[in-house]
Amino acid sequence: MSAAGLSVRLLWEEGTDIDELMEASGVALGGLEIDGFELREGPGWVELLVALGPVSSEDVKSALRSEGLEVQSARDHSYAEVDWATQWRQHFRPLRIGRLDVLPSWCSPPDDAGALLWIDPSMAFGTGLHPTTRLCLERLQFGLPPASVLDLGTGSGILALAALVLGSPSAVAIDNDPEAIRVALENAARNELEARLELSTHEGPDTWPEATHPLVLANILARPLVELAPAITRRVAPGGRLVLAGLLQTQADQVEDAYAACGLRPAGRFHEEEWTALELMA
Repeated sequence: MSAAGLSVRLLWEEGTDIDELMEASGVALGGLEIDGFELREGPGWVELLVALGPVSSEDVKSALRSEGLEVQSARDHSYAEVDWATQWRQHFRPLRIGRLDVLPSWCSPPDDAGALLWIDPSMAFGTGLHPTTRLCLERLQFGLPPASVLDLGTGSGILALAALVLGSPSAVAIDNDPEAIRVALENAARNELEARLELSTHEGPDTWPEATHPLVLANILARPLVELAPAITRRVAPGGRLVLAGLLQTQADQVEDAYAACGLRPAGRFHEEEWTALELMA
């Protein structure tokens, strides 16, 4: 049997990591009720096949552009029915960042593995392949493990769970998507970390827990980071650190200024390709 979908050609610059495109596509499409997607590549081209379900093609193109992906062309596409629950697995691989090894559950750990974190991302959430996630994982390994961590926009739970694996006693993870919380809970169970992780769904900052933390992580996007600056700042404990990611280098000044206006001190910028992570101190 076949079903209707959408074939999208994405602009792909020479040297771009296909895993990063996969991750960015997953983030872009994660909020849509699609049935699944698959990324294919060839000499000089990348094609994203989307099983639309009830979603319109315009919604898909808009979501991709909002994540910074440039759509060259799009056309209707009929595809053979596949098991979308497992199709995406071919694009994810083990990842080493510093002393942390991030692995999907179907892989075996390397002989020289460091701290192990098992993450199955589902179709919508990250394994750490995207530069913004990697930058956050690198900053998690700076200094002693904080007593508690707040992860805003947790997705697969990778940052909160990595903090626990690296030695923090407890973490709080928040997302506005119940599906993200479901995936993060599964990953917490996979790592036997449920007792040390508090997970919750919140539509907005008015319902966030008021407790402060010595380390707060927010890997979201530049615009919401600016809008949420007062609320996020209030969750950073005195003397604590705030790591912000999900922004392009061209957006860093605007985001940093928003948090400086709330009383935080810039403490560093960290770059990978066109992406930037900001670190600020309370």
